[in-house]
Amino acid sequence: MPNLQIKKSSTCTIGADPELFLVNNVGKFISSIGKFGGTKQAPRPLKSHIKGLMVQEDNVAVEFNIPYAKKLSTFRSYINGGLRAIEKEAKKLRLKLSISPSAEFEDDQLQDQRARVFGCEPDFNVWTLQMNPRPHAVNKNLRSAGGHLHYGYTKDRIGLGRSCDLFLGCPSILFDSDQNRRLLYGKAGCIRQKSYGIEYRTLSNFWLKSNELIDMVFSQSVQAIKFVDSGNTIPKQDALKIIKCINNSDQRLLSELTEKYGLMY
Repeated sequence: MPNLQIKKSSTCTIGADPELFLVNNVGKFISSIGKFGGTKQAPRPLKSHIKGLMVQEDNVAVEFNIPYAKKLSTFRSYINGGLRAIEKEAKKLRLKLSISPSAEFEDDQLQDQRARVFGCEPDFNVWTLQMNPRPHAVNKNLRSAGGHLHYGYTKDRIGLGRSCDLFLGCPSILFDSDQNRRLLYGKAGCIRQKSYGIEYRTLSNFWLKSNELIDMVFSQSVQAIKFVDSGNTIPKQDALKIIKCINNSDQRLLSELTEKYGLMY
């Protein structure tokens, strides 16, 4: 894949704060609480040659943050650097990383109050233009892990969120068949508006599984940015298809959208 990068004329940068689960040697999911340190308000630096990698405990998952990137090769190196650093720390705890969009934790891993906190900040829906309700888990043992992306782009936040659904959310159904996460998070159009741009929250952590998927997420992000930066908009009839495609994992609708918009993934 070519070494894609954001054009110099664009002010957009791409970052990420993906989440991972921990498992022991028999495959039991283990809470991250008290093992890695770091919080949303005060993440701690990861030991790495890459400056700016940070880690924090998020509910029972472990989350890492990367510096912003403009080149695909830089983005990939940051993600892999974060994975290696966390894997190294997990190994010292006799634990392994699990790249799973959702997991059921046993009761003994959910005793800490921090394991019961969901959605500290609300999501915004770019299609309804309303705040999403805080997730409510029917299965109290179900937890999810996101692969959120951050875009330094303030020109049209709503347009970029919608474009991300088209270029990232729709193709993601081919690589992420997990439906349990969408009981909590990951429906179409989920963003958080930031001072620098948006956090796109629809994707799970599936794209951490290989360099090919990491590259795909970056290249599709570039396409999403170019789409909205060129003044393109998505008509209402296609918006409904995008929402149904993502929320229902509808591959027929993905084929329709791919043909119309020339999606490549």
